[in-house]
Amino acid sequence: DDIDLPDSFLKRKKRNKSPAKKKLVRLLDDKRRKAVEIVTRSLKLSGEEARDALLGMDHDAITTEKLQMLLVVCPTSEDTKVLGNYKGRLSSLDHAERFLKTLMEIPSLQTRLQLWLFKEDFDESMGVVREGVRA
Repeated sequence: DDIDLPDSFLKRKKRNKSPAKKKLVRLLDDKRRKAVEIVTRSLKLSGEEARDALLGMDHDAITTEKLQMLLVVCPTSEDTKVLGNYKGRLSSLDHAERFLKTLMEIPSLQTRLQLWLFKEDFDESMGVVREGVRA
């Protein structure tokens, strides 16, 4: 009682062992993306963590060194234009784009970073000035 089955039934389909990776949206040029990715790896903070720490002025999470790094990758007017026009899901953006888009939620970010850095350096600067006046 042999049953003749077409060859298509006999061959097993190969299954992909790894699920298909979702293609992430890249809007920044490669040089800018790499610069942002380098900084974000050094920060060891997600965009959301950085945003929350900046808005809360969390000195434990954001050191002077991290402030300086954030100032370097602060969203530019070009970034704001490109990312501001993006209407898709935030989770669909590549890492660098998602990080900058999240930072764009902070009003006057560059000014905030500059003022925070000034505040951090103020005591040290005043100590130098005081020593100069006493001499």
